[in-house]
Amino acid sequence: MARAISRLVDLLKEIKIDDQNIKNILKTIAGLGNSKELDIALSIATSNPILLDSIASASKYNESKPKGINKVIPLLSHENLGVRQAAAELAGEWKIKGASTALKLIVQKSKTPTEQFRAAETLRKIESLDVLESLSKSKESNGARMAALASLAQAKPKKAIDELIQVLPDCSDSLEFDLLFQSFINREKGADQLSNVIEKTNLSRSLAIQGVRLARASGRDFPDLISALNNSGNLKSIPLNLSQKQREEIISKIKISGNPKRGAEVYKRKSTACMLCHKIENEGGLVGPDLSSIGSYAQPAAILDSILSPSDDIKQGYETSIITLTDNSIVAGVFQRHSDTSTLVRETSNNIRKIPKDDIVKLEKSPISLMPPGLTSKLRKDELIDLMSFLVNLNGNNNQLNKP
Repeated sequence: MARAISRLVDLLKEIKIDDQNIKNILKTIAGLGNSKELDIALSIATSNPILLDSIASASKYNESKPKGINKVIPLLSHENLGVRQAAAELAGEWKIKGASTALKLIVQKSKTPTEQFRAAETLRKIESLDVLESLSKSKESNGARMAALASLAQAKPKKAIDELIQVLPDCSDSLEFDLLFQSFINREKGADQLSNVIEKTNLSRSLAIQGVRLARASGRDFPDLISALNNSGNLKSIPLNLSQKQREEIISKIKISGNPKRGAEVYKRKSTACMLCHKIENEGGLVGPDLSSIGSYAQPAAILDSILSPSDDIKQGYETSIITLTDNSIVAGVFQRHSDTSTLVRETSNNIRKIPKDDIVKLEKSPISLMPPGLTSKLRKDELIDLMSFLVNLNGNNNQLNKP
């Protein structure tokens, strides 16, 4: 293997190679090369920064690192977002202490919440906790404070929680809230920490609803967190189980007053999130079963049950896998396959995540579906009937999703 990597390095020096093959070669060297070979690969990438992502994506599998790691630091201020993110990832993997100032500027100045949160997490990885504490108390940017607190909570939970109680009520950006919320619930005991904060906070109704949706879509059971969100946002408790009489009434009205066209519009709404996980013909995600012909094999009562209580009957192959990692973080998704070196799961974002075998502490199946109950809680009865009408008419012969 060492000779093969050495030959790849020689190829980079000797001949002109197209960009795609350079990316593949750099990725291989980053994953398997020694320190000297990584220095050569890094020099090539820093001269053409768009290539840096190839090194970042593979460096996590290699214990070696180049001597010239500080070449990454200037790229943290590159004009291209992808380059900055790859540089931040490498700074974390290679523990580049000198990157602290540049990462702090990203958290302070970036207009992209995802970038702020990633930069803050890198500060935690390089143990710049004093910088995170400083950012968590900054009055300049609520987004910067939330990003810092999300990472600080893992290293110094008590300090983070005291500050978070002050910051959370002022949150107005839904993406910032999503990132903060997920950073907590994807860690062991993180949901308990968040519950304690939310119990002492008055959230807006919209953020409380958003938090409930995220908690229920996690594939895990968070009753205390959901209760805290309901109380904080003054949300009325919504029964997830209709009575048998109410169910029969909805089913009886599907043919009488249900409108598949209006139902398609309900299905496509972001708030119902159906398209995020389910596919109809060529549109939608793959986290849940394909619904292209659900009306041809499932009875209306069964479809209604699957909407209202998705965890009662999870289709085989779509069970939730919960993976605990060595850093105490948690990954939830649909299991795809094992290999000799890793496990692949599909996350709710539809991203396939490759988790190295050595990073996995525990893998177990959850009885909780990734499809959260209560997705129809914002719907009127007539809208639920229209949604049902749309689904029961899906027979695989035509795409009702965009039918005029």
